[in-house]
Amino acid sequence: LISSITALPELVTTISAARLNLPNMAVSNVLGSNLFNMSVLGALLFFLTKHKHHDNNGHNGRHSLWAGIFFITLITVFILIKQPFSIFSIGFESIIIIGLYIFYIKKLYGKEEDTKTDLDEEIKHSIVKPVLIYIICSIAILFAGIKSVQVLDKISELTGWNNRFAGAFLLAIATSLPEVVSSIQSARLGSFSLVAGILLGSNLFNISILGVADIFIKGNIFSLIDVRNLITCIFLLIISLFIAGAYFLIRHKRYLSLKKIGLLVIFSYVVMMYLIYKI
Repeated sequence: LISSITALPELVTTISAARLNLPNMAVSNVLGSNLFNMSVLGALLFFLTKHKHHDNNGHNGRHSLWAGIFFITLITVFILIKQPFSIFSIGFESIIIIGLYIFYIKKLYGKEEDTKTDLDEEIKHSIVKPVLIYIICSIAILFAGIKSVQVLDKISELTGWNNRFAGAFLLAIATSLPEVVSSIQSARLGSFSLVAGILLGSNLFNISILGVADIFIKGNIFSLIDVRNLITCIFLLIISLFIAGAYFLIRHKRYLSLKKIGLLVIFSYVVMMYLIYKI
């Protein structure tokens, strides 16, 4: 739930880019947001070095990490294949992504169903105000997201920046701010696993957005995007393996080595952005 809420800007901006027929910006926004989320995890690994910050209870985070690696590998294959066929303007790839995401969420939900409890009347009434605030904020994000894509497209034209860099850097950072805020708040509770669960879950939701965006674009989105988006996919896979290494170190209580993992993640993010800008 938190992941879907914090990923709302990515949903709006990606669909807006698709409606404006900017497939590279749409895809790079999603992949760039995922990379930025990973860099936030890298920063937390570097700064949260105390033993109490690193618990070994982040099962959902680990599951989301490996699911994310699977999905990014899948997207890499889709970009390489570039098959043009679609059903009602939706590519086979998008149908596969949405279907697998729903399957994953159902499996995850099934594992947690036993821990659910019924809400009493007092709690139900207390939900009304937050829901109304959420709806109002969602409407604001909707208009802001549409406008930001239009403005960023204009900036790209004036500066000569390619849409991949504009989406992966400027738009991705702007749309990832909710994840940053929620991560900082969660980090104050002293748990890396909690933050990782939010960010990695958000990354998975972002990937499913690509399937939704395909509905609004003319043609199969994966056959239209630049093959150079593979650079982002490759770095996402590399950084994901670094994060997997962090989980391994936490499990074996090798906390001091986490700083090195954090630096590797941040360094990889900077290198990737430089390559996208130059290539």
